[in-house]
Amino acid sequence: MIDGEMYFRNLAEELSRAQSEIFITDWWLCPKYYLMRPVCLASKEDKENYRLDCLLNKAAARGVKVYIMHWKESKFAVTFNSSITQEYLMGLHPNIKMMRHTSDGIHLWSHHAKLVVID
Repeated sequence: MIDGEMYFRNLAEELSRAQSEIFITDWWLCPKYYLMRPVCLASKEDKENYRLDCLLNKAAARGVKVYIMHWKESKFAVTFNSSITQEYLMGLHPNIKMMRHTSDGIHLWSHHAKLVVID
C-alpha cells in the first residue's frame, strides 16, 4: 500500500541520496513544503532535513543538477505565482534550474502530472 506519508518521507530520503540529477515536473510546487508529517512533531533539524527547498539546495551543493519543469499558470484562470517559486528556487544555487511552460496565447489547461526522477 502506498500512502502520502510514506511516499513523501521516502521521497525526502531519495532526494538526500541523489548523486547526479533530479528532474521534477509539477503543476503547483511549494518549495517550502515539508515532506514529513506531522510537522508539529518534528524536531527543528528534522524540519529542515525534510523541507523540499532545503533538500534541493543540499543536493545542488553536492553537485547534483536539479531541473524543474513547472506549469506557468494562466492569470485568467488561477494565480499561484510560479514566477516567485522560480526566482526563489533558482536563487538558492546555480545547479537548480526551473522553467515554466510558454505563455504564448491563453492556455486554460495544465499538466497535472507530478513526477520526480532521481539519478
